[in-house]
Amino acid sequence: MKRVQFEGLVVLESGVVTATAAQMGGFLYVEDQNRFSGVRVNTGDSRDLGARVSVEGVLATAANGELEIAQATTGLLSSGDPLDPFGLNHRDLGGGPFGLQAGIADAFGLNNIGILVTTFGRVTEIEPVEELAVPTWFKID
Repeated sequence: MKRVQFEGLVVLESGVVTATAAQMGGFLYVEDQNRFSGVRVNTGDSRDLGARVSVEGVLATAANGELEIAQATTGLLSSGDPLDPFGLNHRDLGGGPFGLQAGIADAFGLNNIGILVTTFGRVTEIEPVEELAVPTWFKID
């Protein structure tokens, strides 16, 4: 999908939900079963982690530059086990541009935006917050 060279109607016949709308604040992520790519899906549909779904919507670019399927509807094909995340060092997060999907500034390597990952590294900075508040970001070296 990231290699499609136009923005318009798109249909995914099958994908796996890797992040739910409840987790992401109103959108979900669907990834190819073979782990080749994943995409943000902007939908009002609620799907469980691991659900196998079809997706239909408009291929667009979100305000943050991430490729998404907007105005999407999903169809439940079956339930299933969630996919395990890929382990990546922080320097490999994002990757370079690929098709319509922009890369991360100064990044290189394979584009992995939209794919479920676990990252590791040394925490170098945490958002300063008031006492008892929970930080919303941190930096990894």
